[in-house]
Amino acid sequence: MRKLVVRNMVRCEISGRGKYGRAIGTCTANGRDLQQQRAEGQSQRSRPQQGAAPRSSGSCRIKGNISEHGQIYHVPGGKHYDQTRINEDRGERWFCTEAEARAAAWRRARR
Repeated sequence: MRKLVVRNMVRCEISGRGKYGRAIGTCTANGRDLQQQRAEGQSQRSRPQQGAAPRSSGSCRIKGNISEHGQIYHVPGGKHYDQTRINEDRGERWFCTEAEARAAAWRRARR
């Protein structure tokens, strides 16, 4: 995606305002939807490597959850940690460290 943005003009079209007054729209570069490109790239990175055992809650305890608020990670002791369930088929995943979660472009839960 970086190459797509660096080498091409980015155009954003605002289509409305969200619940909190934020602009909602679509950004494209070279005719490609940037949100879709980002999602595809993250999906590819979140898939386990061929032959690698999936991480479990026993070895990596940070929960990477996808919600209407985006890709959020929950740390043990956080307000919603216990009720958060990970569905790896949806692209959700486990992280071993907060640095790993941030490097994968996930943000920490606010509560």
